[in-house]
Amino acid sequence: MTMQINITANRRRRNWSGQAQAGRVLWRLCQPLFRFSPRPFWAWRVWLLRLFGARIGREVHIHPTVRITIPWHLHIEDQAAVGDNAILYALGPIHIGPRATVSQHAHLCAGSHDWRDPARPLLRPAIVIGPDAWVCTDAFVGPGVVIRAGAILGARGVALRDLPARHIGQAIRWSQGRWMTDLTVIILTRDEALHLPRALASVQGIATRVVVVDSGSTDATVQIAQAAGAEVWQHPWTTHAQQFNWALDRLYCGTGWVLRLDADEYVTPALGAQIAAGLPDVAGVTVGRSMYFQGQPIRYGGLFPARMLRLFRHGQGRVEPRWMDEHIVVNGPVAHLSGGIIDDNRKPLDWWIAKHNAYASREVVDILNQRHGFLPADMTPSGAAGVKRWIKHHLYARLPGGLRAGVYFLYRYILRGGFRDGAQARAFHVLQGFWYRYLVDAKLAEVDRFMAQNDAGPAAAIHAVLGIDLFAAQQKEAA
Repeated sequence: MTMQINITANRRRRNWSGQAQAGRVLWRLCQPLFRFSPRPFWAWRVWLLRLFGARIGREVHIHPTVRITIPWHLHIEDQAAVGDNAILYALGPIHIGPRATVSQHAHLCAGSHDWRDPARPLLRPAIVIGPDAWVCTDAFVGPGVVIRAGAILGARGVALRDLPARHIGQAIRWSQGRWMTDLTVIILTRDEALHLPRALASVQGIATRVVVVDSGSTDATVQIAQAAGAEVWQHPWTTHAQQFNWALDRLYCGTGWVLRLDADEYVTPALGAQIAAGLPDVAGVTVGRSMYFQGQPIRYGGLFPARMLRLFRHGQGRVEPRWMDEHIVVNGPVAHLSGGIIDDNRKPLDWWIAKHNAYASREVVDILNQRHGFLPADMTPSGAAGVKRWIKHHLYARLPGGLRAGVYFLYRYILRGGFRDGAQARAFHVLQGFWYRYLVDAKLAEVDRFMAQNDAGPAAAIHAVLGIDLFAAQQKEAA
């Protein structure tokens, strides 16, 4: 049942003392002295605000068209600036830190009403804009919000909850008829007409923007993406890392959160609900990634669900420059959500074999780079991904080639119970846990032999044996 508002009680409520009411009247009478002062008269306007009780530091620039409700609720520190036609609705305290900027037409609203009470009593929670923060043009900052040091609230952005330090973008955005977490989903594609509709449908209720980065699809991938309202960007393929980072670099600075989603993956309803409810005050978020193989879930073997960092704030994360097994690395704290992502590729086994044959070549590049350092050094992923990387580099890599593939398979299939999976899932353990790992070692041995027999460097050997031109790839990335 809808609650009936008690207008009579609301209007009878005394929200301000007699002294405060007198001060507000006097301020209104003096406002022409503020509003019609010449633009360069910064010191005059500061003096006038101080006269009415505002605490204002040195070298503060407040434009004459700024609308200030109650000046004695203002605390503006050194070298801060408030632009033309900004609104400082200071029913409650507003604190603007040193060197912070509130741009033109921005609205800081330090006042609201308690909707749970029929009398709608006035609330006056404080707003804090931290040092070096920037509230951009037309942005709205709600009651009680703290925008921490160095954060940027993008143009026309809305902050109804705190923004963490160095955040860049919008806290939430109006989309699909409601306020939503500002989330850009990036999907890399090539001939993914089979899977793309499912991936797009899974983020329809949570994404404010979907970017499909295509690398020359010959099926209906592009048409499917465009029909669903996604943006389609074309870019030649080199590696997952280069392709994703290329897209990241082209997102506008007002972007909030970014989700990396493969075309053959989809977001579970549980994760979607958690994203819609609001993301935590961190730089990145890990989620559980589970996998199906030929329509059957992989439940055993100690692999899934694997914690992977897939959500991060724009400007605080990037994919490490690896040829294989690349991860997103963020600059800041990481949280975990219990919802997940499902990888369920429905293409035939021949396609899977061909893909992993190419993956094996790429992994050889990374192994040789670890030995010889001919490419940029790896970044260090956090959490479970970092632990697995350490085990792979410092324990697995020290075992004899070929033998280690068998050891790993026995560990995964016997000790971790992979044999308990269904028939298709057991095939996955054999193919990915033994055949693929053995293939990597066989290719690595072939490149090592070429280097020894031809006195060749690793880049030349990789090109001759694996057909991968590292220098052409670097030139393509630079372009």
